[in-house]
Amino acid sequence: MSRFEIPQGSASFVGSHKIRHAPCNGRAPADRRHNQQMHRGDAMLTANHAGIDSSSSVHMPMRPYPEAPAAACEPVMRIAYLGAADLGSVRTSDSLDILVPKETANLFTTRHMEAARDRTAYVRAPLVVVVPPALPHSLADRPGSHTLLLRIAGPFFRATACAALGSDQFSSVEPHATNDSLLREVADAVDQQFPSHRLEANFLNALAALLAAHVARNYLAAGPARAVSNGGLAAHKIRCVRTFVAEHLGETIRVEQLAAEVHMSPFHFARMFKQSTEQSPHLYILLQRIKRAKELLAGTDSPIIDVAADVGFRTQGHFTGVFHRYTGFTPKAFRMSARDASIPSVASTAGDRNP
Repeated sequence: MSRFEIPQGSASFVGSHKIRHAPCNGRAPADRRHNQQMHRGDAMLTANHAGIDSSSSVHMPMRPYPEAPAAACEPVMRIAYLGAADLGSVRTSDSLDILVPKETANLFTTRHMEAARDRTAYVRAPLVVVVPPALPHSLADRPGSHTLLLRIAGPFFRATACAALGSDQFSSVEPHATNDSLLREVADAVDQQFPSHRLEANFLNALAALLAAHVARNYLAAGPARAVSNGGLAAHKIRCVRTFVAEHLGETIRVEQLAAEVHMSPFHFARMFKQSTEQSPHLYILLQRIKRAKELLAGTDSPIIDVAADVGFRTQGHFTGVFHRYTGFTPKAFRMSARDASIPSVASTAGDRNP
């Protein structure tokens, strides 16, 4: 055996990489021939970049292939349905929360803002809610698996937003409840897999990157946060409207009456009222009726038909249907539950929606 021959089954070293030589049967194995071709290509590429003639007998070092990245141990996105721990009290979390209500949901979201009035929205499909990190907010919904929650870790979202916007300073912009077809379709696809199928961390992280970039591009603005300006009605006019509604809940209340109280045209009043509260006058009145009805059901023994009349419903059947739609309970079931104190979060918050 000459000094240039390599014994069969022995090993040699190229750089820091150990190469095992298989016995040769007259032709190199396929994987060995493939490696030889790739090594020659690497040498030619390196020689060309260095200005060296690749046809010369210059031996170029072989570049090691990068190791495959280790699988992520912890996903940056969590998927769950809204539960009792998510409802009721004001919460502030370091995460991007995307709330996707189903047709059966009765989701109320309230944004608590220091420089402006709280904003409450009643959200049903196909709308979705985007809650940015560190925003004080509270939620109310009927019990059960009615609203899907996609929660993306705050540090991951901020890093993605910086890359998407090209700035390390950004602020959220309205609206926070919106008809977003991409978020809706992604959530519907995830909902079909969850919770019956286990979703791998790599899949969740890739999905989180897509959702975070989409939210950053569509619901964030580059630059520092600006002072919030709600526009809409002046504060004293809002107080005037609230007082009128509270004093006439047992009656029919028309938009024309509210507009007259603040000396505005009905059309202009309705537009400005919604701009101030994110609720139409009709929805605001309805929620106030529901709130008063809950107080009467929980605190008095009045027959349900009398409660319905006291809050402006002409029939008990209509009252029962509307009350169930907005609270998830019939009036009788709500009264029993409130007295047993078995659902304090729903009983105390689902109707307290002052804009």
